[in-house]
Amino acid sequence: MKKNAGLLVAAALLLVVGGVIAYLMMQDREGPAATPPPETRLFPGDLKGLTAASLSRPGEEPVKLRQTAPPPAPEGGIGEWRMESPASYKVDIMVLGEWLGALRTLDAQRILDIPVQGGAAYGLEAPMLTIELTEGAKTRTLAIGAMNPEGSARYARLSGAPKLYLLAAGSVTTLNKSVGDLRQKRALDVTEFSVEKLRIETPGAVREIVRMPSRDWTFAAPPGFRADQTLMGEFVTALITAHAEAAALSQPALPEARFRSMSPVATVTASTASGDHRAEFRLDKTGVVYAMSADLGGAYPVQADIGNFLKKPLEEFRNLKLLGFGFSDVFTLRYQSNALALNLAHPNEQWERDGKPVDAAKVNKLLDELRAATATAFVDADAPGKAEITVTLETAGGTKEQIEFGVAGAERFAVRVGERGYYKCPESVLADLEKAASEVAGGGTAR
Repeated sequence: MKKNAGLLVAAALLLVVGGVIAYLMMQDREGPAATPPPETRLFPGDLKGLTAASLSRPGEEPVKLRQTAPPPAPEGGIGEWRMESPASYKVDIMVLGEWLGALRTLDAQRILDIPVQGGAAYGLEAPMLTIELTEGAKTRTLAIGAMNPEGSARYARLSGAPKLYLLAAGSVTTLNKSVGDLRQKRALDVTEFSVEKLRIETPGAVREIVRMPSRDWTFAAPPGFRADQTLMGEFVTALITAHAEAAALSQPALPEARFRSMSPVATVTASTASGDHRAEFRLDKTGVVYAMSADLGGAYPVQADIGNFLKKPLEEFRNLKLLGFGFSDVFTLRYQSNALALNLAHPNEQWERDGKPVDAAKVNKLLDELRAATATAFVDADAPGKAEITVTLETAGGTKEQIEFGVAGAERFAVRVGERGYYKCPESVLADLEKAASEVAGGGTAR
């Protein structure tokens, strides 16, 4: 009995110890996520009130940045900034945001037990980089000096801190931004979502690209132009992403007189809700495109692919797809020809014809033929004959399209009801359409 009692006591103790260990482990899991020790993070306050910053390197004029407008909300970004030195330039907000993010999460590899007064041997009397940060009336300075013997980190000193830090070489590289890195790089400081109109003036021609209520792009003239959205998107992107490289922006701008001596390519004006942005593009004798704009702060060589788009005739941008419903959910489909009438609806998971179930695969085949129907050309004139087939589509979102197909001698054509002109079609478009419709009807033969 005594032996059994001892075993029971031992088991109870094991349960108690195990319970304590399990509780401590649970508490550890419920605690805060693992983070670097607070003392290794140089700026634990996140620099939320930052209003100015500067970067200084030996032998160079300091790069000074100042916030010109705070963010619209406390968590609404970094606000608006401008470079004040070595000259007044617009700032690349994305790059500046990444730079500030690197500062906010900057952690030291080690804290060295060396007083700041003993930093002479660590390259801190003439730092390779000095960063000054101003938050209201408070200014802090981070000086970054020599590389450690292993070449993996640099010594650093932060004003107000009693000891030295060792910063990873990669972190220092991220912080060491040049004038070109921090400057606005796009010739037009706009985004695709902010632009409502683009005016493109080329020698002897003017084009205007406008955004429609559907948010698609088209040309303002001729009226009713149906534009190919893939090509239009590429054209707009080419115009608004023309940019200079950081290395070029670290150098003085090209003299304006030399820029004016180049061959003109285009002048582009991008209109947004906050105002217009204008950039002029010219080509030098070697084929390099230069841009000059207020956003860019002078004339610089730019990465731009606008020449090929400017050479395209207007008709190459026309959308020759006869219907634009894509892969939207079609709610109703009406097909009417001289020999066949289909009234199809998709009120639920099942396609119906006149209220009765119909083979969904055959209806989808008809939809595929309509979706793929593509003309060979557009003619700005009245249709050459009468319609023989009328198709009306309505999507679940309420979009409605109606198109008529006809035959005039050897020519096949289509007319989008309510729009001017007609489209020339391959013979196969009508033949495939009639075949698919007859299969839905369960009989009949195609011409």
